[in-house]
Amino acid sequence: MRKKFNAEIEYVPGDGGVYEIVADGREVFVKAKEKRFPDEGEIVTRLEGLS
Repeated sequence: MRKKFNAEIEYVPGDGGVYEIVADGREVFVKAKEKRFPDEGEIVTRLEGLS
């Protein structure tokens, strides 16, 4: 993803099953809202939709 989106990737450990993907301050995927983990390729698809 770093190369594809020329992005800085940061892993922030959490607890309680928190799983969030945020790009430029915008939520891309939040497990608590979706009530599931993302499908394969879903994060890339959503990131592509932001540009």
